[in-house]
Amino acid sequence: AGSRRLLERPLHPYTRLLFAATPGSSWQAALPETASEAPDLREGRVGCPFAHRCPFARARCREETPALREPEPGHLVSCHFAEELA
Repeated sequence: AGSRRLLERPLHPYTRLLFAATPGSSWQAALPETASEAPDLREGRVGCPFAHRCPFARARCREETPALREPEPGHLVSCHFAEELA
């Protein structure tokens, strides 16, 4: 997405958490508890690469890699539930 649109309506949970951690951001908020350990990259990975740290992750996220899609014109996202979180 363009920078203005991204700042106004972040669709990916990772982007939302980045904004929540940014002082002065209109999205600034308390950060949820997430896994503090990095995933083991040696094992076969399935699902969303952010699922282990995403506070919105569901079973589908751990089982199926989300496709890159365009839920809004010019705004690409790889998240199964981006529209629900926006």
